[in-house]
Amino acid sequence: MSSQVADEENRFALIEVTCSQDCDFKDHADTFGVQMCLIHNVFIRCLNCIYYYAPRVKKGDEIAFAGYCLLLTEALHTHHQEEEGLLFPFLQTKFDMNRNLEQHASFNTKITPFEEYIRGVMDKKEAFDGEKVRNLVESFGDDLVEHLHEEVIFNSNPLVNKLISNL
Repeated sequence: MSSQVADEENRFALIEVTCSQDCDFKDHADTFGVQMCLIHNVFIRCLNCIYYYAPRVKKGDEIAFAGYCLLLTEALHTHHQEEEGLLFPFLQTKFDMNRNLEQHASFNTKITPFEEYIRGVMDKKEAFDGEKVRNLVESFGDDLVEHLHEEVIFNSNPLVNKLISNL
C-alpha cells in the first residue's frame, strides 16, 4: 500500500470506517470490524501526531512528548500481544494467521530503535531531536499502517465476524 500523503498533519492515511445501518452496536461480533477500524485509527492518529509535532516540540516539553511516544508503542505492543494470545490462535483454526504474525515481528523490530531513542530522551541520556524522531517514525510507519489497514480488511470479513461471535 502506498501512503497517500495529504500534508504533514496526515502523513499516514486513516482507515475508512463503514458500518451497515442495521448494525447492532450491542453485539460485539456485529461491530468487531468497526471496533478494529476505530482502534487502528487511534494508533494512526497518534503516529500522525508524533510525526507532525516532533519538529515543533518546545524546549521543556521534550520529556512529556517522549512519554506520549512511548504510550503509543506500549499500546501497540499490548494490542498485538492480545491479538496473538487470544484472537489469532482462535482464528488460526480457520485462517492462516502467519502473515499477521510476520508483520507484527517485522515492524516490532523496526520500532525498537525508535523506542530506544525515546527512552534515552526520557532518561535524559539523549538530546531530543525532532527530525530524528521523524526519521525513526518513517522507518516503521508505512509498514505498521499497511498492516493496520490489512488487518481491518481481514477482520471485516463476515466469516471472521461469525467466528468472533463464538468467542
